[in-house]
Amino acid sequence: MVDRKTDSGLPGALVGRTAELAALTAHAEAAHSARSGLVVLSGPAGIGKTSLLRAFLDSDACRKMTVLHGACGEVVAGAGYGGVRALFGSLGLSAEDAQDSPLLRGSARRALPALSPRPGEEGPPTAASVYPVLHGLYWLAANLMTQGPLVLVLDDVHWCDERSLRWIDFLLRRADQLPLLVVLAQRSEVEPVAPAALADILAQPRSAVIRLDPLTDAEVAEMAHQVFAAPVAPSFAERAAAVCGGNPLTVTRLLRELRAKGVAPDESGIREIAEVGSYVVALSVRALFDARPDWVRDVATAIAVLGEEDAEHIGALAGVPAARVSEAVEQLREAEVMAPDRADLAHDVLRSAVLEAAGEERLAELRARAALLLSDAGRPAEEVANQVLLVPGTPSRGWAGCSGRPPPRPSTAAPRRPPPAISTGSWRRSRTACRPMSRSPRRSRRSTPPRPSACSSGRSRWPPTSAPRRPSPCSSASPASPSSSHRPPYGCSARCSTSSRPSWGPTPIRATANCAPSSNRRC
Repeated sequence: MVDRKTDSGLPGALVGRTAELAALTAHAEAAHSARSGLVVLSGPAGIGKTSLLRAFLDSDACRKMTVLHGACGEVVAGAGYGGVRALFGSLGLSAEDAQDSPLLRGSARRALPALSPRPGEEGPPTAASVYPVLHGLYWLAANLMTQGPLVLVLDDVHWCDERSLRWIDFLLRRADQLPLLVVLAQRSEVEPVAPAALADILAQPRSAVIRLDPLTDAEVAEMAHQVFAAPVAPSFAERAAAVCGGNPLTVTRLLRELRAKGVAPDESGIREIAEVGSYVVALSVRALFDARPDWVRDVATAIAVLGEEDAEHIGALAGVPAARVSEAVEQLREAEVMAPDRADLAHDVLRSAVLEAAGEERLAELRARAALLLSDAGRPAEEVANQVLLVPGTPSRGWAGCSGRPPPRPSTAAPRRPPPAISTGSWRRSRTACRPMSRSPRRSRRSTPPRPSACSSGRSRWPPTSAPRRPSPCSSASPASPSSSHRPPYGCSARCSTSSRPSWGPTPIRATANCAPSSNRRC
């Protein structure tokens, strides 16, 4: 069983990667001899990792092997078991009748939660829930290896989720004496989604890292000869390699752009190389959109936002009928912007160029609409969250505002009635006639000194004509009155009490201190 995806978008023979291809072939032969291995391809975007994988999968070394090839995407980065579904998706084990498949016999049946298209139902990962799934995926791979050596190829692994990487590590630690080869490709300039899990995989004793270097001047000259089918001047190849930094994808786009303009690969074409420069990919994408209807650009932008999706979702986001979506995909494939065998763009560099052409404001709106579209379709919460996190900046109207969803209706419930107004006089009459001196009176916001409390039997002047008089040490239970004239003598046995308080107020404080002259407490 072979699932090959030739999605690099770089036609022609592989140039400058003979040694790397030979190393992959040697690891495949070791897997035939039941010696497991791990190979990691590392390099910047467009350096030729996908082209090298395509050439490896098409070589004779993989003819008699079971090859599962998948690629992680930025749209579903971090989604639970997204990398696992990318690898095993071609087996059709996520269908409802997949339990009857011989590949899921025995303990392999426990792998179904990872293969489900709706992993949002899994719940938060715990040790008790994750280990049975990892064990089931291990036995699924073991059942595949009964048919022959197994090759797992996962591209763009820097966007792979942690649980899928943990399973790859789980598999490799138990793969001694198994006919297994795992090939991972990652971009060196991108921070991985799960760096700790990827670091554990790279720490495997059987791992081998292949770093792809830029093309030399001679290799660029060979590529130019394939494009122009004519002799290439050494100065022309040297200039092209310097402008593109030896990046195979950029070199290919540059050479094709020059050929379309009628430039010859000689001394006269050097000036044209300088004009096109390193922005050839963005320029070629813009030229493609200018020469085609607007709905082709809208479909390409929707594909760049959503990734590999069906025509219904692409058309809903782009506002284009499904029939037009298919027509636009064919035109994009002819221009080598789309992958030849799947509904996605050929390379991440092309995706960045398409998104850049859309503009930041338009892209923010599309990201928000895509999040709502995936949410309404019942997609996992991780995929919806990834769309929101990829919104450039913060949309001015917010996520719901730029999505086209109507604002929430105002509440029709009756407003909550405030508590009844309490006049100042009634509040003062309801206060405690006499409070302990340990509690400082509540000061007013005014700058005037606080009004001293007065007993019903005492006399108080307000405002004071001189220094404030010492308040009466005791009082009766009746509220204070400024016009009272009776002052009880010291040594009385009256006890302080609290008058009635409104039911909505705080709990009143009851002072029970005796008003004897020997007491240090005042009421």
